[in-house]
Amino acid sequence: PQGAVRFLAVTAAFEELRRRLAEVSDLARASAILGWDQQTMMPPRGAAGRAEEMATLGRVIHERFTAPEIGRLLDELADFEQQQPQSEPWPRVRSTALEWRRGCRERDPALNGRRKVRLARQIVLLISPWRA
Repeated sequence: PQGAVRFLAVTAAFEELRRRLAEVSDLARASAILGWDQQTMMPPRGAAGRAEEMATLGRVIHERFTAPEIGRLLDELADFEQQQPQSEPWPRVRSTALEWRRGCRERDPALNGRRKVRLARQIVLLISPWRA
């Protein structure tokens, strides 16, 4: 019975982590589509608006990925990983935890997010005149 309860806890934590990361992935794909459109179809005068869209998406992606709840789920799953460190999905969980820590490296994740927003804006505004 105790093993079954443990399995359910791992499954629930893993499914919640998967759900949250799927949203982050969807947003990243939307950002990639906007980037593709910028490179191939967007009129030059659309650069300012696109810069804001890309900056907003970048901020939201960063905030969602570095959310404390993601860290809590990763910590919860790390406790269970010790039992079967090489079996799936643990290598992916470890990799995600490493990326999460990198994203949160600065004391203020919002500051790191603001830097990414500023960079996304600058990239769009720099690339657009080159395309014209």
